[in-house]
Amino acid sequence: MKKYLLKSWPYILTGTLVILYLTLAGYLTLTLDEKKSDDGRVSLTIAVPSGIKTAAIYREKIRQFRKKNPDISVRLMEISGGFYNKVLVMIAGNIAPDLMWMGQSFSEFADRGVFLDISDRIKKENIDLKKYNNKILNLYRIKNKYYSLPFGIDASFFAYNRKIFKEAGIPYPEDNWDFATFLKTAQALTKRDASGEITRYAYRGGLSVEVFGASVFDPKTGKVTCNTPEMINYFQTNLDLTYKYKLTPTPEEQASQGSDLLAAFKQGKVAMIIMYTMRWNRAFDMLHDMDWAMTLAPKVKQQGQWASSAAICIYRKTKYPDAAWRLLKSFQDSDFQLAMSSRRIPARKDLIPEMLKAKDRPVNFKVVSKVVKILYPTPRVPHLQELMAVFSRFGGKIFTRQLSPTQGMAECEAEMNRRIKKFKENEK
Repeated sequence: MKKYLLKSWPYILTGTLVILYLTLAGYLTLTLDEKKSDDGRVSLTIAVPSGIKTAAIYREKIRQFRKKNPDISVRLMEISGGFYNKVLVMIAGNIAPDLMWMGQSFSEFADRGVFLDISDRIKKENIDLKKYNNKILNLYRIKNKYYSLPFGIDASFFAYNRKIFKEAGIPYPEDNWDFATFLKTAQALTKRDASGEITRYAYRGGLSVEVFGASVFDPKTGKVTCNTPEMINYFQTNLDLTYKYKLTPTPEEQASQGSDLLAAFKQGKVAMIIMYTMRWNRAFDMLHDMDWAMTLAPKVKQQGQWASSAAICIYRKTKYPDAAWRLLKSFQDSDFQLAMSSRRIPARKDLIPEMLKAKDRPVNFKVVSKVVKILYPTPRVPHLQELMAVFSRFGGKIFTRQLSPTQGMAECEAEMNRRIKKFKENEK
């Protein structure tokens, strides 16, 4: 951590000024404790991404926590846009929050020594780690040390319009369907007018790398693995769905349709879409009067679902580690994780059956219990955001046919490895 701050010293003053500016501009929203912290109480600040519905859940949990812990004052800091970058600036400016939300970029912070090791606290209080989804729990473990306990799982799944299936006389997809069945179904669902113009595409969103057995990084070693036969197949198959079979819109057609997948889905412009748990809030509201259902992505090489996670981590330099630990534990409570289940799946396995009892959910919502068994989170490697930006850039060139899958992934692999080499040189 010292090495990181020493290398960042030219940016510390700038970072502080940026935070002041962002605060005044309203990009950082502080929900302050009703009383000032100069009355002798411990004062904690927790930073989370902004969100109207999630903020209300955080506030309620903090209210309950304060009631049980009157000696601790808590401020909720909501950060809109560029969450990770703004937190990094705060750390460099020596004004980091005591606790902070962490998802896919956890390792980028952990590798800099930002977080408090809570392994001994977990052991001392006999917290049963078997209650957690192991793949998600391990995302917050480095060299057998735990730096948080997750409260939520983000995942992908398929959504389909049951009305369109009925009208086309096509059986609803089974949770164990394969690519051949998907292709046959998609061909039957695609609708054209008298002139041959497509008026309804079968699918939009692309088949994800997980079902192809592909990964940008090796889960065990962290090495770049974007240039593999599985990854090439991922790109080529999705290109074929677009240009050969014409079952999904081209990038240009998607742009003309707009970026709102849910709107296109509700309007019947597409029969099936890929959907993510973090969009559940809006989907449940927007599609409440629509006959739709959920299922797993079709198997190509394997069954698999994209996954990420959510947790609260403690800043290593907090003045109040014991109080921060008490607050972190409160986010493991069933009421909080179930309240958050309108946006993500609870990290505690024992809470999923309760989650499935929720009303006003789509048909086959129970598929969530299968999703959590085939999760494939993106490996948490150093500089993940920057490296994934490289992959996305080359992926974009492939999908717009500027580069072939083979050429694009060869160039992507070379650039990512160059960057990793440079990262390591700068860290010496």
